Amino acid sequence: MRETADELIHKRRIEPLIIAAVYHGGEKRIREYTPGRAGKLHGRMVVDELLPFLHERYRTLTQARHTGIGGSSLGGLSALWLGLEYPQVFGKLAVLSPSVWWGQRAILKYVQALQQPQRQRMWLDMGTAEGEKPFHSIRDARLLKAMLVTKGWREGSTLHYSEVGGADHSERAWAARAPEMLEFLYPRKR
Repeated sequence: MRETADELIHKRRIEPLIIAAVYHGGEKRIREYTPGRAGKLHGRMVVDELLPFLHERYRTLTQARHTGIGGSSLGGLSALWLGLEYPQVFGKLAVLSPSVWWGQRAILKYVQALQQPQRQRMWLDMGTAEGEKPFHSIRDARLLKAMLVTKGWREGSTLHYSEVGGADHSERAWAARAPEMLEFLYPRKR
């Protein structure tokens, strides 16, 4: 991600940005990245400790419209949930191959229950060759996109949705999508 961002910044295709990557707890990542007790603690750590540290140490733009959160797989689920939980903090959401299946698709119920969402700028995608049953992953991503649209996100404006032909569930596949995702979320001001 760093190399991709550096190249896009150098080519003046995206705004300069700072990327802070949070290492997950290995085998405990499913607890950290899902909306349970550990996931809520993880979110509080990001919002109450990591972001204030970054704002203090670096020259940052602190408004939500400049601050993003993102991830892939369980990290994509976590980024979506934390972004919707803290819209006053995160104005840009990178949701790559989210694990919508988790908790019997609990994220769909969460989105359905949103009352007046902020409608942050969101990148949402899914590869067509993800998981043992790729159709289920695509179906879940389509349901999520449809729910977001009913809540007021607009495709092509506040929401980018794509199904990536032949893409599997891997770091390589997400890296291939990173340039377009960064250009959507952090376009260079002309």
